[in-house]
Amino acid sequence: MNKIQSKIMSVIKQIAKSKKKPFASAVILAGGTSERMNGLSKQLACVGGIPVIVRSALAYENCADVNEIIVVCRKEEKDEVEAMLGKYKITKFKCFAYGGKTRFDSVRNGFEKTSVNADIVAVHDAARCLILPEQISAVIAAAKKNGAAIAAAPSV
Repeated sequence: MNKIQSKIMSVIKQIAKSKKKPFASAVILAGGTSERMNGLSKQLACVGGIPVIVRSALAYENCADVNEIIVVCRKEEKDEVEAMLGKYKITKFKCFAYGGKTRFDSVRNGFEKTSVNADIVAVHDAARCLILPEQISAVIAAAKKNGAAIAAAPSV
């Protein structure tokens, strides 16, 4: 194990042992090109009358374990997304980051905007808009305990 890995493991152990509630930042990824949707912006499409990006943001807004939300989107959609977040009163919204060439770049751009106080960073694909606040809390608790966690469901 190198010095960086040792430091990371030390921080993970400190967070796991801590009795305090971890500060959790959510990075919601909505910066894709919607290539498979023939140009229709998947994150702006409505499901049950509510835009997909808003459904994802609302789940994190309504999760007591999340402190802030960073939205990664395309530059040309920023104003529209910002208006939607305001309309639905997403108060935990901190700021935008812009999508990169790859998903990795988009995640990094969002991660760089998280608070210096963040103990845990939840990365969420906005298109997976049916996540529940209880599921988010469970993943945050598992990440606190184990150092990392992921939400998954069986494929149907």
